[in-house]
Amino acid sequence: MQKISGFFPRFLKRRIKRLLYFGFSRYCPVCESRLRLFQPFGINPRQDAFCPVCESLERHRFAWQFLKQKTDLFDGESKRMLHVAPELEFEKKFKKVPSLDYLTADIRNPRAMAKIDITNNPYPTESFDVIFCSHVLQHVQDDRRGIGELYRVLKNGGWAVFLEFIGHQETVESRSERDAAERERLFGLHGYFRRYGPDFKDRLEESGFAAEVFKACEVVGQDNVVRMGVKDELIFFCRKS
Repeated sequence: MQKISGFFPRFLKRRIKRLLYFGFSRYCPVCESRLRLFQPFGINPRQDAFCPVCESLERHRFAWQFLKQKTDLFDGESKRMLHVAPELEFEKKFKKVPSLDYLTADIRNPRAMAKIDITNNPYPTESFDVIFCSHVLQHVQDDRRGIGELYRVLKNGGWAVFLEFIGHQETVESRSERDAAERERLFGLHGYFRRYGPDFKDRLEESGFAAEVFKACEVVGQDNVVRMGVKDELIFFCRKS
């Protein structure tokens, strides 16, 4: 009874939100809700960003469509998956996929199955078929080492999806752990060590990955960029050959 009573209010809350925000101009592929709008989100609010039903943001909706359309994640073949800094909505969905041997990992999140520092990954070489890592590396002091460790634990023939905010022409960073005030001045939050540019792809390839960059319009189609609220997003899809 405890499990049912805990689930029902969340389910009911979503039903109510779907009714309150129902419309045909927006669609969230994560929770499959038809909406009249996405809400603003952020310190300097981005318009059309936040799904009021499942709380997904632009990157979540884009990533979900990418995983469904451009990868073999849901083909029914057995795969071992590492999900770094797991998003709750994705975590719930991935746990329901019977073919996935699914592991979540984070250095701080108590909900994660494993507590790991990605720059010192405890798992053996070639442990995972799939890695999903979104908006993590900008918070890692030595991101190149983190990328290298993720490359190491990925199996040959496996693939990884990376998402990061690309906000500069080239990457700007301050790796000083002591100078939190300077990092806050540069990046808006002291928890960031850098803001990436398109040269993020070069960092991935330095570790050995074969990296492809996908724009939202290439995945969802130009007509759906606004409808799904995924404008200006990029995905870095990496293979280990």
